[in-house]
Amino acid sequence: MSPSAFASLDAAEIRRRVPEQSLVVSIEQAEGSGKFGPLAVLEFDRDLEDVWPEDVAFDPTLNRADGVRLLPAWLTALRRRVYRGSRQGRDAE
Repeated sequence: MSPSAFASLDAAEIRRRVPEQSLVVSIEQAEGSGKFGPLAVLEFDRDLEDVWPEDVAFDPTLNRADGVRLLPAWLTALRRRVYRGSRQGRDAE
């Protein structure tokens, strides 16, 4: 099921329907005004509200696909410091 299957992005409706059929979201990227291409696919197949999720440390400044360049450079540098601080604050480093 894609996000277009929903009348709105109402969280309650999504929670009701996800156990019946996974919600699949495709993410695309483009460089400048170039053509969009696939970047990632997210699949939501259950509600984690009642389950304590494992700690997920995601840092797009460290983990990105080959050929992907984050711009502008000043924002990437700021994000790098923020993600590092977050990991240190959660003892995730």
